[in-house]
Amino acid sequence: KFDRIICQSVYMQQDLVILYSIPADKTIVIHNATAEVLSKTVLPARQDGQRVYKLLTVARLSEEKGIERLIHAAGLLSDPFQYFIIGEGNKRKDSQRLIDELQLQDCIFLLGEKPDPFTGMEDADLFLFGSYYEGFPNVLLEAGAYGMPVIAFDVPGGIAEIITNEENGFLVEDNDLIAFAVAVKKALTADFNRDSIREQTKKRFSVNVVIEESEYLFLKLHQNK
Repeated sequence: KFDRIICQSVYMQQDLVILYSIPADKTIVIHNATAEVLSKTVLPARQDGQRVYKLLTVARLSEEKGIERLIHAAGLLSDPFQYFIIGEGNKRKDSQRLIDELQLQDCIFLLGEKPDPFTGMEDADLFLFGSYYEGFPNVLLEAGAYGMPVIAFDVPGGIAEIITNEENGFLVEDNDLIAFAVAVKKALTADFNRDSIREQTKKRFSVNVVIEESEYLFLKLHQNK
């Protein structure tokens, strides 16, 4: 009975069409939006001497978010780093136990939940994303709004609709921890244009863009009545 079903991602749209036999012309993709970051792009700090890279994850500490495989992948890095994980959940104790077992207490930190998780982290070199599946992860849009490149596993969901290799990050074959660590190392020395990442995020996912797409759809449906 619906005129249209709005899907947050192409992946969701395909699910409706294939699994639930919804006619494709009854669906339309309108992505989620992210608020524009008004401050200027913050570049990673350049210390004298050996560089200590700053890595960031913002996620619920639950099974599907893959925090523990991110910890394992970080443990494979040879470059010095500090990795901040912001979020809370039922896997916190397990995650901390793994950090302790791998003797990574001096470089991986569970910071708990914060109301503005990107505040103070704007200069992070990379955003790491470990989910086993997703719908359309808003946090990747938020990272893009700050100009942060993202390393993520190529898993079911809308991640591949956000991340384009060598433009705003790298996608890695699902559960390949060695490839993930290699992608992190490659990204740390890649010349990502953080201003361009911000602009492309704004162009594709700004609130105004989503409002315009929604308004156009509503007006078109109304005219056809």
